[in-house]
Amino acid sequence: MRFRNGSWELYAETFGAGNSLTAWDAELCERLAAQGRHVIRLDSRDAGKSARADAPGAYTLDDLAADIVACLDTLELPAATLAGVSQGGMTAQIVAVEHPERVAGLVLISTTVLGEEELPGPVEGLFSGGPEPPDWSDRGAVVRYLVELERPYGGDTFDEELMTRIAENAVDHTDDIAAQLSQPFEAAPGRLVRDRLGEIRAPTVVVHGTADPMFPLAHGRVLAAAIPGARLLALDGFGHAALPRRFWPELLAAMPAPSPPAGG
Repeated sequence: MRFRNGSWELYAETFGAGNSLTAWDAELCERLAAQGRHVIRLDSRDAGKSARADAPGAYTLDDLAADIVACLDTLELPAATLAGVSQGGMTAQIVAVEHPERVAGLVLISTTVLGEEELPGPVEGLFSGGPEPPDWSDRGAVVRYLVELERPYGGDTFDEELMTRIAENAVDHTDDIAAQLSQPFEAAPGRLVRDRLGEIRAPTVVVHGTADPMFPLAHGRVLAAAIPGARLLALDGFGHAALPRRFWPELLAAMPAPSPPAGG
C-alpha cells in the first residue's frame, strides 16, 4: 500500500486478522495476526519502498510521527497499538503524546526517553571499527555486511539466522540499501516529550534487554517509570538488534490486548 503525507510518498504492508518494514520479520507479524490483530508494518522515510530525501537531515521525528498518523488515516483506522524499536520507539512516544486518541497501546522496544535525563551512554567503542563497506552490487556481500554491522549490538542472544533472513529481505526490498543505512538516522529529535510522558494513558509495555549496548537497561527503567501503569519486560542477555526468536513468546504474551473492530 502506498500513501501520502504531504509531499512524501510512503509504503506500508498489512497482515490480516517503523527502519525498513523488513526489520519486523514476516513470521513474527503472522504470529501477531494469529492473535486476532490487523498488523501494519511501515517503511520509514528513506527506507524500503518509501520516498527518499534530497539530503540527510531533511525531517524530524515529528515528521515520522505524522507519517504514522497519515497511515492510520489512509487505512481509516481510528487508533492502533504502536510498536517501535529504538528510533521507532521514540517516534511512538511523540504520537502517544501529541495524538493520544490514535494510540490504543504502546510497545516500546530498546528505546529511551526524548529529553534531558542522567542516563548511562553507549558502551565504549560501540561505534568504532566495524566491517568494511561491501560492493553494493554484490547481494551476498551486502547481506554479510548487514549481519556483521548488527553483531556488536546483539548482546548475548544475537540471532544470526534471523538477522540473515532480515538482511536478505532488506536488500531485496529496496533499491538503495546504502542510503537506507544512513539517512533515516539523520532525523533530528523534534519534540522532547520527556516531561509529558505522564500524560500517556494507553496500555504500555517497555521491552528492554539487560545487555543493550546502545541504551543500557537504565533507559528502559526510566521510560517505564515515566509512563503511568507501564510494564517493564527486561529480557536477559538481549541487546539492541532484531528481537531474537527465543523472546517472541514473551513479546506476544506481553502485547496489549488487540483493539475491538470498529463498531464492535
